[in-house]
Amino acid sequence: MGLYFPFGAGPHQCIGNELALMESQLILSMRAQRYRLELEPGQNIRPRPAIALAPNPSPRMRVTPVGAAS
Repeated sequence: MGLYFPFGAGPHQCIGNELALMESQLILSMRAQRYRLELEPGQNIRPRPAIALAPNPSPRMRVTPVGAAS
């Protein structure tokens, strides 16, 4: 099974990897501002302890564009 290195590694690493990672964060944050996430009503979400806390069961969310009528 091969490993995935999107920008290479070591001395042959892509010189644009820092810019690409920063751009992707900026684009994601700008796009996320256009939507609102709401928990579907009637759910009882509790933390599931593991290496990191996870919701149990997986929450069902409603995505609505900002400015749209509910």
